[in-house]
Amino acid sequence: TGDMRGTLLVLMGAAALILLIACANVANLLLARNTARAGELALRKAIGAGRLRLVRQLLTENVVIAAAGGAAGVAFAYWGLRLLIGIAPRDIPRLAGTTVDLQVLLFACGITLAAGLLAGLAPVMVAGKIDLTTALKEGARMAGGDRQRQLFRSGLVIAEVALTFVLAFGSGLLLRSLIAAQRSKPGFDPRRVLSFSLQLPSRSYKTPEAVSGFYAALLADLRRLPGVVDASSVSCPPGAGDCGDWFYSIPGRSVPAQNEVPIALFDSADAGYFRMMRIPIPQGREFNQSDRAAGPNVAIVNETLARMWWPNEPAVGHQIKVGGPYLKGEMLEVVGVAGDVKQFGLDSQPEPDIYRPASQENDSDRAILIRTSGDPASLMTAVRGRVLALDRNLPLQRFGTIEESLGAGLARRRFSTLLLTLFAGLAVMLAAIGIYGLLSYWVTSRESEIALDRKSVV
Repeated sequence: TGDMRGTLLVLMGAAALILLIACANVANLLLARNTARAGELALRKAIGAGRLRLVRQLLTENVVIAAAGGAAGVAFAYWGLRLLIGIAPRDIPRLAGTTVDLQVLLFACGITLAAGLLAGLAPVMVAGKIDLTTALKEGARMAGGDRQRQLFRSGLVIAEVALTFVLAFGSGLLLRSLIAAQRSKPGFDPRRVLSFSLQLPSRSYKTPEAVSGFYAALLADLRRLPGVVDASSVSCPPGAGDCGDWFYSIPGRSVPAQNEVPIALFDSADAGYFRMMRIPIPQGREFNQSDRAAGPNVAIVNETLARMWWPNEPAVGHQIKVGGPYLKGEMLEVVGVAGDVKQFGLDSQPEPDIYRPASQENDSDRAILIRTSGDPASLMTAVRGRVLALDRNLPLQRFGTIEESLGAGLARRRFSTLLLTLFAGLAVMLAAIGIYGLLSYWVTSRESEIALDRKSVV
């Protein structure tokens, strides 16, 4: 299940709470029902039925009721699973192939039997303690039961209401955090930005000059399209996660142990990338045409990395050693500090990031970002045509808008929040049914008392 394990455990826990609420609910209703049947049970006991016989009768009735509910639950699960697969995100592992198989059916049978026994435990325990003299008296059938039974039923109601509040508060907190994530700022402007990735084959683009020439020609063609405001390229688009990380160190600082060398994300971007994506540069400058392959090795770090190492001084002018102290790597001079970008999605925290000029990295695999003045989807055909005009054998990967990719990053969280909210709603409904059933029973059992009080008042 990969990184869905935590979510699945939370949902399994919520399902277990729902099961406990249902068992408490059914146990309470059965206890009230059997209290109302005290006269019948006492009569059976008076004519020779032993305690074991009464217990067997009640357990059989409870298991039959639970089996009917379990069968209805399996049928609902079969159709509900189709609905959940239809509305779920496509990237949840193994969800599309999920079925109600034999193991699930056996589990349902086992939990149904256990629920029937658990829910019927309380009325069964009461059945063996029936007082024949009291139960057979006139009106005992409608008696409210002794104080111990009332306290037990009240305890069951309190327990299910408490479990309901656990689910309600849990789903409320998840919903609140989801809304906060959707409203959070990603660190750049994702509006009207089209994105796609290219992988240049080494057999066709054998030299760094061929790679850089292709991307320069492509970006120039794209900028000439009507409706295109600007275009740029980067090795890893914003919000795409970890496309590559590596060790680094800061010269002049204490040498860390080999297992404590810091790691940062490493990206490469061309000149104008930060301006086009509207990522602020609070210190220094962004890359420009003077950052050539033969020139000094430079880098731009994000604010998170700058605060880590230079909290009280400008980061511009300092150096970074690629690979850390134990591996070979270039020495980079920091020429700018960029604003933090939430590379792992809207619900993540920024990680240390080091940007290098595309001219000094010359990655053959790059993402092309195009800012448009109108709807980006209207330019997809024209953009695809420009790429194919330069190389007919290049497929466009992950072709879409940045806003769509950011929204997809929250799809799993949105789906799990929806499921937990449904569980909380179901728990509230079960608790309401239980409370209503208990209050209805209490009122019915005290009808004679209420009638006498009303007569005395009149």
